[in-house]
Amino acid sequence: MSETATPAPVWPLLFSFKGPVIGQGFLAVVDLRGRLLARQEPEGLVLDGVNPGGFTCLAPTFELANLDLRATLLEVLADIAVEAETVETFQREVERFFHETDAATVATWQAAVAQFREARLSPPPEPLPQWSAESALYVHVTLKDLAGVMPTDNAERPTLAAAA
Repeated sequence: MSETATPAPVWPLLFSFKGPVIGQGFLAVVDLRGRLLARQEPEGLVLDGVNPGGFTCLAPTFELANLDLRATLLEVLADIAVEAETVETFQREVERFFHETDAATVATWQAAVAQFREARLSPPPEPLPQWSAESALYVHVTLKDLAGVMPTDNAERPTLAAAA
């Protein structure tokens, strides 16, 4: 008799992020709310980007994954800023990055939301706030002039929340 391994639960998450990015002759603040899929693997907690897609974070706990998420997003945004010759190009490329996803990943996220709502999916192992899965997703890029730069423009720690 062969045993089949039970697949690890995949939790649908929402997250918020806000942080400054310095580009070629500009300072911008990027503010976004996106979606993630989280799963526990033997090497740790894995966060896969849904919106934006194309990135993965790995850490032993949700708290540390949250910090890795911030660092990963700042790194991606800094890479975009290096390539962008103007703030308009930066904004366009950040929006492209944010909307880069695929239908299969979105479908997996939506199925995980349905399982969570039907109580067929156990909650994440660490307590997280719950936000509506229908919460608006957004990305805003705001150009700052140096006279308008405030301490509140510093990067905020991203917030992770279970999509319910």
